[in-house]
Order: sequence, then C-alpha cells, then structure tokens
Amino acid sequence: MIRHLITLALLCASVSSFAQDQTINGNVYIGQGGFESSGLSKSIIFSGNTDACFIAQFYVAPNQTEFRINMGDDLESYDKLVVGVTWAGDGHWYPRMVVQGDGNVGVGTNTPQAKLDVEGGNIRASGNLVISTGNATGGGIKLADDGDIVDMNDGWATHRFSQGLRITDGNASGSTVIQLSNGSHSNTYFNAGNVAIGTTDSHGYKLAVNGSIRAQEIKVEAGPWPDYVFKPTYNLPSLTSVKAYIDKNQHLPDMPSEQEVTKNGVNLGEMNKLLLKKLEEVTLYLIEQSKQIKTQQSTITKMQAQINKRLN
Repeated sequence: MIRHLITLALLCASVSSFAQDQTINGNVYIGQGGFESSGLSKSIIFSGNTDACFIAQFYVAPNQTEFRINMGDDLESYDKLVVGVTWAGDGHWYPRMVVQGDGNVGVGTNTPQAKLDVEGGNIRASGNLVISTGNATGGGIKLADDGDIVDMNDGWATHRFSQGLRITDGNASGSTVIQLSNGSHSNTYFNAGNVAIGTTDSHGYKLAVNGSIRAQEIKVEAGPWPDYVFKPTYNLPSLTSVKAYIDKNQHLPDMPSEQEVTKNGVNLGEMNKLLLKKLEEVTLYLIEQSKQIKTQQSTITKMQAQINKRLN
C-alpha cells in the first residue's frame, strides 16, 4: 500500500512538472555525438492537434545535416511557417515572413499568391537575377499595376497586356519581339531586326511607320544618279512621243501611276531620281527650244531687213 502511494505521488509530481514553465540557465543538448543512420534524428515535437509540428535534425549522409521545421501535414496554403515580431507599442504580433505548405513564400504579406510574393518594399540584389525554366512557354519577369506594365519573357507569352513594355524571345510566329504599348494606342514593335511604329506589321521593311514623321534632316542613299541624261549618248524622247504616252497612260513615262502609289507607296530615293531625271529632260527640252527660238529670231530679223530694203 505504501509503495502504491509513493508511485502515485511521483506520477503527480511528474505531471505537475510538465504543466509548469521551465527556465534553463545554460545550454540545452538533445542527443549525443556520433553519426546516426540517415533520416530524422532528435526532434522537438509540438502536440495538441492532428497537424505534425516539430523541429528536427535530419541526417542526409555523414557530415551532411539538415535542420528541418515542419508546420503541418498538407500541401495547402493554410499550413504556414510564420516569422514575425511583437511590437512593444501595442503588444500586437505582426507577421513579417510566411512559408506556406503549398510552397509559396511571402514577405510583407501573410497570404502569398506566388512562389515569392513581396509587398510594401523593394528587392535588392548585389549579383545577377537569373530566371530560367524548361517550360515550353518560358520563364520571365512581369511587373504589373492594374495590367501588365513590363513583361520580359524568353518564350511566347500567351496573354496580352494593357500598356508598357514587353520583351520576348518568340511570339506566335516564332519571331523576336520588343513591344511598346500605351493602352489602346498604337504599338511599337522591334521584330527580327525590323521596327514598326503605329502598326504591328513592318511588311518586311527595316522601318514601317503608320503615321506622320517629322525630322530636321533625312538622308536617303540612292543610285545611280540620273546625270546620264546630260551625256551625248542619251536618247532624249521627243515631245511628240511623250504626249502620246501621256494621252494613253495619264502619267509621265518612267513614273509610277496613281494606282501603284496607292497600293505600294513611294520609294523616296527612287522617286527623287525619277523627278531629277524628268527635270533634266525638261532642261534639255528648254535648251533645244531656246536654240530654235534664236534660229527663228535670226531668220525673222533677216527677213525683216530684206523687206525693209525692198520697201525703201
């Protein structure tokens, strides 16, 4: 009987010790030295519900150890590891960093919506930021503010964006694209070495602009320059043949028709060459007419002199 009473007293003392706070003025050692078999080793287990919550040492291999913190038994967002601070000003606890069971990490937010979700602050890196993926759609950087503002992607982005800059390594047709957009306004595309402003199609030109261009100077390289018109070997068309061509075609020889210009536009270099050619031809016509006028005037002067001589 006395032995049973002593056992009951020791049990009560043991239970009482678990219910009290413990203060340890010194180091706490769990386990002893020496390598154990791989797997979980010494642990601190928090009980009280069905979730597995513990801090444990995990042996990977000799001299390879992991310190593990387990915060639940589901791969869902509601099981979380939360790091925070209790502010002395109001006694409230404020979360600062969250690791969710679904793998999302949040800084400045208690409900991260991405693998890394940072709110209310900047991200600083002293090295390079490398983003890579084997996914067919590629990996990228996207900064959003009520719509995609910047989207840099090494694969074709299937989504659209409202305004800003998009840099991709391939669009639907497999071409490299740098796109600038301002909401519903016209876009600017840098596509496979071609630039399109106000349109998404450069039509194969290095620069295609759907709109007006203002510049202090534009230099167009065009050749050969039509000074060959002034060479003695040049066959200057007669005005009679030019008139016949105009009557038939309703435009000057060598010049594009209205239909061609409407459909294909005007090549500035080629057009300047043609205009100069026509101006040089007109100059030759004027020189020839000047010669004829001088000859006619000389003939008229001689005839007038003969008439005056006979009258006198």
